[in-house]
Amino acid sequence: MSKNKAIKVVTAAVIAGSAITAVAPAQSEAATNSVDKAITKASNQITKAFNAYYKEAKYEGKLPSTTTIRKEAKLARDYYEAAKKEIAKNGGSTSKKATYTKKLDASKPALNRVENYVDAINVNIAAKKTAFEAAVKGGTQSKVLAAQEALDQKNAEFKKTVAKVFGPDARRLLLAKYATPADKLSATVDAEMAVYKAYRDIERKDLIEKDLAAAKKLIDKVEKQVAAIEKKNTKLAKNIMKAVKKNKAAYEAATANSKQLDAIVNKANNQMTKAFNAYYEEAKYEGKLPSTTTIRKEAKLARDYYEAAKEAIAKNGGSASYTKKLEANKVYLNRVENYVKAINVNVAAKKKAFEAAVKSGTQSKVLAAQEALDQKNAEFKAAVAKVFGPDARRLLLAKYAVPADKLSATVDAEMEVYKAYRQIEREDLIETDLAKAKELMDGVEEQVAKIENKNTKLAKNIMKAVERNKEAYDEKIGNTLPDLPSPTVTIAGQNAVNGTVDLSGSADSAKISEVTVAGAPANGEFVITSVKAVNRNIELIKSGANVTVSTGDGNFVVISSEILGQLDGGNDGVSLGTLRSILGGGDLVIRGYIKKSGYNNYNIETTIKLGAGVGSPVIQNEYFKIEKKGNNTAEVTVYTNKDVTLGTLANQGFDLPAILAATIFNDAGSADKVTAALLAITKGNKIELTKLSGLVNQTITLNGYTVTFKDAKK
Repeated sequence: MSKNKAIKVVTAAVIAGSAITAVAPAQSEAATNSVDKAITKASNQITKAFNAYYKEAKYEGKLPSTTTIRKEAKLARDYYEAAKKEIAKNGGSTSKKATYTKKLDASKPALNRVENYVDAINVNIAAKKTAFEAAVKGGTQSKVLAAQEALDQKNAEFKKTVAKVFGPDARRLLLAKYATPADKLSATVDAEMAVYKAYRDIERKDLIEKDLAAAKKLIDKVEKQVAAIEKKNTKLAKNIMKAVKKNKAAYEAATANSKQLDAIVNKANNQMTKAFNAYYEEAKYEGKLPSTTTIRKEAKLARDYYEAAKEAIAKNGGSASYTKKLEANKVYLNRVENYVKAINVNVAAKKKAFEAAVKSGTQSKVLAAQEALDQKNAEFKAAVAKVFGPDARRLLLAKYAVPADKLSATVDAEMEVYKAYRQIEREDLIETDLAKAKELMDGVEEQVAKIENKNTKLAKNIMKAVERNKEAYDEKIGNTLPDLPSPTVTIAGQNAVNGTVDLSGSADSAKISEVTVAGAPANGEFVITSVKAVNRNIELIKSGANVTVSTGDGNFVVISSEILGQLDGGNDGVSLGTLRSILGGGDLVIRGYIKKSGYNNYNIETTIKLGAGVGSPVIQNEYFKIEKKGNNTAEVTVYTNKDVTLGTLANQGFDLPAILAATIFNDAGSADKVTAALLAITKGNKIELTKLSGLVNQTITLNGYTVTFKDAKK
């Protein structure tokens, strides 16, 4: 042995000896009494017990017998407890007892160490090993798994206890003797248990029926372990392989079915998408609707394929994954079926019935047909509201609902009159309630004015009832209502003579700022029914869009904006030059009547002679300015901070297409062409919905004249 190695061995021996002898009293210190004897006896036994495992492991490389170490450890504990009692009984004073106790407890660490050793060998791994081996021999997979888990758990408990044992040699030998064999024994079925747990999950979770992908993942995960056990001749391996073969066969069959199901589900999904796109993309990208035959056919195929796919899935066990895949696309089926429900609302039949009723001229049939048409159209609009896609909804309404609304509206005036006079007759109001009869007749007077000159069978039939009931009413009251006095109408400082105010000789700078009426009844109403420029057929107040002004005390004023609308432009009147230019000169006819309860209405028709037309001055209001820039060009400045629709302007008495036609394009009859040109540059469907701002930076040309629209703020 080399010198260095000898030194290391001696050093180790010295260190070890210090650990051993530190707990033993010097033999030279002879016990002098019973307490000393008890302490010495305990200390010696503790040292003996500790060395019984520690020295055996460290210097002999082996472990003591379990019987020996348990016996020595028990004696060490017994002697230690006996010494404690002896100190308590015969140790003398408190200070002496403390001294004795300190002397005894010097051996306590060694006692703890030997008892930790005994705790470790008392963990009964052997019983779990025996149970495990029996389970493996029995070959029942679940019992083997339970026994393996119990063995592994007990071995883990043992290892944890060994970690508390003093001395690396003892710990190493304990693990080698007990833990390692247990680990090896448990590992003998690791492959079997991995396969068993994987296939147990497949069966318990019914993965072959519900989730083939998850089943495949588990099968692939233990493929190596299956290869390791499939040739084993143990009962356990054979039992597990039965489950493997059974489930693999089921998986293969399910995979074959899944391919067929894939095809069926994909076919349904593709058709549902195709049917949806047949209307949605056509509307969105082509701006049109598919033929009703095509979309009904595609929707029916989509429904048939969807139901077939559902049935196929059900026959194959109702796979959740296929159901989920199919249902994910059902939204497209719902959407196309909503579209079909809308087009299946048969508005056309009601339109046809309505037209036939109107042709017959029978009021009751027309009313019933109109109500049926309106009801069916409302049903259609409700169905359209459920259709997915704003473009499809817009096109459906434009194709079916709007024409139906317009058709129904063609007899709105007739039906209002019919219902009023029907009520008068049904309730015999001329006999029982003249005031109510008068109220109903007055309420539809405007509608009567609209239909009295119509040449339709329906209008003529209704007018017969109107005339019949009016005659009966007049006869009933005996024509006793007094007439209203004739008022004086003054415009631009001139009184009307025989209903005419001649301003043809007035300068262009002269203004019409108001109409003064004197001598009218107090607390009555002046109803202006129309204001029309004859030369260019421009209506500043359209028939039916009445303006009503209170007569006040009998002398009242109608301001220019109430008769000239937006031509006034907020400038406190309109110059004759502007009127002559826009309206083309000639006559401006104001029609209306003054009414007051208890009197016959007084009809007023005043003709303003404007004189000859002149060149185009600037036409300006709060929304825009129109001015000619040359012989064949004009410019419209749009005040976009006060943006409005052309429909709003028309309601305020300024029909922009008509004004442009008359003043810029020099053709009052070309208003429809101007409207078409405006819609073309704004890509709109309705002129009344077109905004002024939509015309900015656009140009229209007609009759050799060009108008440019530009932006400004006011």
